[in-house]
Amino acid sequence: MDAKEATMVVREYFTSIKKIKFMFEVRSVEKNLNYSQIIHG
Repeated sequence: MDAKEATMVVREYFTSIKKIKFMFEVRSVEKNLNYSQIIHG
């Protein structure tokens, strides 16, 4: 595995981590919205 391949693998790894983090953030925001609707509704 040469340097170019290694950088591509690392980049893909970080993009997937970012996607996962983003999904978790979106989910927690949705949960908070649901909770506030329940409390105020």
